[in-house]
Amino acid sequence: NVGDSVVEVGEKRSQTDGLAMDDKGNLYMQEITGNALTVWQTSGAWRQDRLAESNSSLIWADTLAVDREGWLWATTRGWPIDSQPRIVKVFLGVEHRPAHFRGEVQTRSSCGALCDILGL
Repeated sequence: NVGDSVVEVGEKRSQTDGLAMDDKGNLYMQEITGNALTVWQTSGAWRQDRLAESNSSLIWADTLAVDREGWLWATTRGWPIDSQPRIVKVFLGVEHRPAHFRGEVQTRSSCGALCDILGL
């Protein structure tokens, strides 16, 4: 029975529309109703830490990905507020780079805490 294998770990603040996990066990998710991105460090007890919140750039955040330079990328739909799709990125820090990556890294000062890449 599959139900015997399902374990509830906590209650989220909001619906999510996608997840991403880095190689350190951090699970990234959106707060659709909060226009925010959050993280849970799965090595510890359930807790959502808010990484970024924006009522203009993070409207209905959707797909997530973590790159090798320490950025969390998200697409947004903008619906129902302005229907403007966006691509945004949030700098997580160099400690979130994959362990095998040793290249140059952009810093938070390259564009601030939240970069609205395609919010024209």
